[in-house]
Amino acid sequence: MLKKEINRDRVKIIINKIDERLKKASKVTLVTVVHEIMSTWTDEITLILAERQKNKIVTVCNISDLVRGKCMFTNVEDIAKAVSAADRICKEKGYEIIELDNRLLKKETMDVVLKIKIKDAVCEFQLAMKQDESRYHFIHSIYEIERSPLGCIFGSYLFMSKGFRYPLIANCRDMA
Repeated sequence: MLKKEINRDRVKIIINKIDERLKKASKVTLVTVVHEIMSTWTDEITLILAERQKNKIVTVCNISDLVRGKCMFTNVEDIAKAVSAADRICKEKGYEIIELDNRLLKKETMDVVLKIKIKDAVCEFQLAMKQDESRYHFIHSIYEIERSPLGCIFGSYLFMSKGFRYPLIANCRDMA
């Protein structure tokens, strides 16, 4: 989405800003470091989005799991019943299942993921086998880091620290 704006030179500037913020900190802990990194990136992305808006450049986010639900099951037969029920309910409500990803054989996920289109929004519904939650969260964090240009910490930071008032949300047409 912001590949043109987040180039090597801008990243160097951002790193220098982070370094300057850390030099000013009275006590540097891991929490301080993560906070300064995320806060600086948040500020920079806000500036980039403001520049794009000023220059009338449309910013579109394609996020399909901003609204996500997850149900845990102890057997595959119940997951199959849940998929059938979800299909029936979607048809009754006029929603559309646009993707079904059967990942039951993957040890990392052991789930079925439905992408459901409700009006202009796409929501994710996970039907998963019950498993060790700490292992699942660790594996999911690795997945987030691999798929995101800024990693899961950044995404989590935005929503935890800024809530839904963060300007990125206002600039994403498919979420407004």
